[in-house]
Amino acid sequence: MLQDNPVLTLDRLNVTQPAGNVTLTGRLALPGAARLNDSQLQALSDQPAALLPLTDLQLKLSATWDALNTLFGNFGPLAQMADIDTLISAGYLTRSGDQLGLDLRFDQGRATLNGQSME
Repeated sequence: MLQDNPVLTLDRLNVTQPAGNVTLTGRLALPGAARLNDSQLQALSDQPAALLPLTDLQLKLSATWDALNTLFGNFGPLAQMADIDTLISAGYLTRSGDQLGLDLRFDQGRATLNGQSME
């Protein structure tokens, strides 16, 4: 199955709440898996992290500050660890007007967050 270049697409996961929507979209492809032989593919079951250099992944999140803060608040301990202003200052979230965003990408082993290299 991996040699047939599968693509998993998350068209839209929308969490609707009174404070607003939190939207997540994504796409996962494994174009590098088509180059693997049968023994390499079998070895992946013991070392799934070996798939990362073969992976193309994009996740995008969009929300207002209130909507994201409310969503975090629903997860108890996560709300205490995830201060939105700190996440913005650290570059994990971007702000454009009243919208917050996150764009995480893995492109065959190279990771970027909001356009900045994570290496």
